[in-house]
Amino acid sequence: MTIVDEALDAALEDPDGLVALVGPSGVGKSHAALRLAAAARERGLTAIRVAPPAGGLDAGAAAMASVVSQLGGRLQADQGWRGALETAARRLQQRSNVLVVCDEPSRWDNGGRHFAARARDAAELLVGPSASWPAVTVERATTAADRVIELPRPGVPLCSTSSAGRASSMLRGAWRPAMSRRRSTRRLRSDWQLRSRRGLRTGPCRPR
Repeated sequence: MTIVDEALDAALEDPDGLVALVGPSGVGKSHAALRLAAAARERGLTAIRVAPPAGGLDAGAAAMASVVSQLGGRLQADQGWRGALETAARRLQQRSNVLVVCDEPSRWDNGGRHFAARARDAAELLVGPSASWPAVTVERATTAADRVIELPRPGVPLCSTSSAGRASSMLRGAWRPAMSRRRSTRRLRSDWQLRSRRGLRTGPCRPR
């Protein structure tokens, strides 16, 4: 089984959980997100890959516009931020076979205070505890997820999981029932708020 297939199977087996693919810079996280979305479409799913432009000022708004656009809609300029969130949520809920893939949401909040709040709202909607669809995040560091799967080191293709990589995935990616979505995200939110008060860059994203 490939790592992409493993992540997809895990997300579909537990739609209320969050699956995270993690790896250091240069390991091919964006490529993994693309492969995951492609694999989901091959299975007949509606794969929504959310990857706001790196360095963008308002990543939250870009994420919501991308979600709505991929689902055949378009945000209106006069509907405001809350309206954008509601539109995206409504369109996602209308699809019974949707899979959301978020590319490094922990890096979306690189704007000012107002835009950082929007980025957190967007991540909360897409992969937070109230999300009713399967979701996978691709992150640089271990995040508060129900299952964590390590990406292979650079040079090792995603389609060939080595025995070492498989063992690592089994250890780091084992199901952790005690780490429920609400419990893990509640703890993450406290960490997020603490970092924000200290003026530090926020860590793994799944705030609630």
